[in-house]
Amino acid sequence: MFTGIIEALGEIEKIQSSKLFINTPFSEKTKIGQSIAINGCCLTIAEKIGETLRFDILNTTLETTNFNTLKQKDLVNLERAIPANGRIEGHFLQGHIDTTSQIITFKKIDNSYHLEIIIPDSIAPYCVEKGSLAIDGISLTIAKLQKKQKKLIATFGIIPTTYQKTRLHKLKAGDILNLEADILAKYIKGKT
Repeated sequence: MFTGIIEALGEIEKIQSSKLFINTPFSEKTKIGQSIAINGCCLTIAEKIGETLRFDILNTTLETTNFNTLKQKDLVNLERAIPANGRIEGHFLQGHIDTTSQIITFKKIDNSYHLEIIIPDSIAPYCVEKGSLAIDGISLTIAKLQKKQKKLIATFGIIPTTYQKTRLHKLKAGDILNLEADILAKYIKGKT
């Protein structure tokens, strides 16, 4: 389980067929077999090479996430699994990416940032205003939902701290994001 509070940024060292190598600032605190959420996707550490962690990626993961859009030197959001006695500061995340979406607009307004994304039909039933949605593993609150040209659009307000401490500061309109709907909403709707 994860909380959507990003712990650190990692840098992709290389992507080699079904293997992902990420330089991480906390590799010495990890061990093989542990779970790390990378852009919100739960992956298992397969190998440690100094500060670099290697993860194996299944084709299903490549098809469901934004990993196929990543390249060497790209930054990724990292969060280690929460310990049983840890604090829950965001919301409960499984690290199971439901789908991806594209940024429509992302701009600074006054002292914060305004992010709009398309909500795919597959997760629309789990999205409500003031509800939670994980975007690239970041626990965010949906500020507004509205229909535009037959598409459901979600708007988020991003505070400067979240903008700077996550990969959001490197993103722009058109970029692809991983989405994980709120697990509580899934249980209420009867689907996991």
